[in-house]
Amino acid sequence: MKKYSTLLILSFLVATGYSQQQTVGLQFSTGAESDGFTLFSTVSDVVYLIDNCGYVAQSWEVSNNGSGPSYLLENGDLLKLSRVGNTPFNAGGGAGLLEQYTWDNDLVWSATYSSQDFLSHHDIFALSNGNILMMAWELVSDEEAMAKGRTTMPATGLWTETILEISPVGTDDFDIVWKWRAFDHLIQDVDPALENFGVVADNPQLLDINKGPLNDRDWLHYNSIDYNVDLDQILFSSRNMNEIYIIDHSTTTEEAAGHTGGNSGKGGDYLFRWGNPFNYDQGTVQDQKLFGQHNARWINTPGSSSRNITIFNNGFGLPSGILSSAAVEIDPILDQDNNYSMADGKFLPAQLFWEYEGDPPTSFYSSRISSVQRLLNQNTIINEGENGRFFEIDFTGNIIWEYISPVVANGPVNQGTNPGNNAVFKIIKYPADDIRFQDKELSTGIPIELNPNDVDCMLSSTDTPIVSEIKYTNPVDELLTIWVESFDSNDISLITIDGKRIINLNQRGTVDLDISHLNAGLYFLMVNGKAYKLMKK
Repeated sequence: MKKYSTLLILSFLVATGYSQQQTVGLQFSTGAESDGFTLFSTVSDVVYLIDNCGYVAQSWEVSNNGSGPSYLLENGDLLKLSRVGNTPFNAGGGAGLLEQYTWDNDLVWSATYSSQDFLSHHDIFALSNGNILMMAWELVSDEEAMAKGRTTMPATGLWTETILEISPVGTDDFDIVWKWRAFDHLIQDVDPALENFGVVADNPQLLDINKGPLNDRDWLHYNSIDYNVDLDQILFSSRNMNEIYIIDHSTTTEEAAGHTGGNSGKGGDYLFRWGNPFNYDQGTVQDQKLFGQHNARWINTPGSSSRNITIFNNGFGLPSGILSSAAVEIDPILDQDNNYSMADGKFLPAQLFWEYEGDPPTSFYSSRISSVQRLLNQNTIINEGENGRFFEIDFTGNIIWEYISPVVANGPVNQGTNPGNNAVFKIIKYPADDIRFQDKELSTGIPIELNPNDVDCMLSSTDTPIVSEIKYTNPVDELLTIWVESFDSNDISLITIDGKRIINLNQRGTVDLDISHLNAGLYFLMVNGKAYKLMKK
C-alpha cells in the first residue's frame, strides 16, 4: 500500500507558485491541507481520484455520462450513479443507472431504476450492510394529487419524491427492501372534506402540498441524501423547498407510510426540517436561511458532534440579489427524549453554527450543484460545482489548497486554456490511510490536464516518514519520537501553523519529545531547514 502526504518546498509558510498559465489542475498548495485523495466525477465518462498534487492516483471509465456522484465502498470498489438514455423525466440530476466497479475498473454489478413512472436521480448512500439508499422521482396522477388537496397541477404532470433502500442481487438486479414516499406525509388547509386537512402551522411534521413551486412538475427536487448510523435516521435536501429534512429509517415500509412506529414513534413523518419555516407557516420569507442548497451531510469527524450538519448554501434567489454562496454548519438540538427541539414554532437552531463566505462574497458562487465536507483534521473541503473549483480551508477560513477540474465533456483540456463547462456535482476526500486504500496500488500518476506545467509538489509516506534518514512518528499523541542520522548535529524545531517556534534543539540520533501539553492540530517539524507536516492527536 502506498500512502502520500504533501511536503512543503522552500518554506512551509509560502504557497507553491506556478506558471501564470496555470488555468486548470493544482492552483496552489500550502502543505497544511489534509493528507488524502479526492474523488470526483466529471462531465465526461471518467471518474478520477487525485492526490494533493493533482496527480491521478486512480481512474475509472464508466457508462454513459459520468457527472452523477461517485463513492468508494469499504473494499475500494466504485459505486456510481449515472444517467440512462431517453429518460421519461428530463430534469436536472436525472439518473436511472447504478453501477459498481472494482478498483481495477471491472463492472461487477449494474441495475436500472427507470420507467415511464419513476426514475432514480441525484444521489445515493451506501449502507454498511451492503444495501443502498436511493432517491427517485415518481409520477402521481392528477386524481391522487387532488385527493391530497393540491390546488395547482403542472400541465405535464406532477412528479414527487421517494426514498428506497435496495439490496443488490446478482450482477444486474436488486430488491427493494424499504420505501418512503413524500406523498404519504402531506397536509393542506384548503379543503376540510379531505382526510389530510389541518392547521399547517401546528403540524410541522407534515409537508404542505400547496407550498413551493406549484407549476414545476419537479415539485420538490431532492438533491442529496445522507445517513446517520448512530441515530438510524436519513437526511435529505430539497432545493425547490429551500429546506433540509430528517426522517426515521428504523421503521418498516408500512410504518414509513404512516405516522406511528420506529424509534421515534412518528413513523415516516418529518422529525426535523430546517432552512425555510415559511413552508410550515411559521415566520415569513425573511426567516428563510437556505437558498437552493445542496449536499446536506452529517459531520462524522473526531471532535465534532455527529448531529451537526454541513450544507452548501448556493445562494440561488437571495433577496438581496447578490450572487454569492456559502458553506454552512448547523447544530440541531435534541431534547432529553431525543426529539429535535423547537422554539417559537420553529425548529432550532435559530442561527448558523459556522459559515464560510468568499472575500468579497461574490468571489465564491455556484447557483447549482456543489458540496462541502468537514475533514478529520477539522479543515473543510468545498466544491464550487459550476466552476469545477475545489478548495480546502482551515478553521480560520484561510484557503490552503485549490484545484480546478480540467475535464469537459470530451475529456481533459490543455493547461493554459479556460475549461468552460467543467462542472462537478460533488467531491469526496478520503484520508490517505483509509481502509478503502488498504492493499491497493495507488499510482503516482500525472496531472489530468494535457500538456501540464512542471509543479513543485512532492509526496511521501505518512506512517513513518524516511527522508534523508529522518524518521518520526506521525500522527502523534503524547510522545514524539524523531530519529536523525544525517549529520553530526541536527537543528530540530517544532513550529505552530502560525509560525511560532515552540521547541528548538540541536541533537543527533533518537529524540523523544513530550508534547502532551500541546493542543491537538497541525504542526510543522523542521529538521535542518526542511519542513515536515505533523498531526497532533
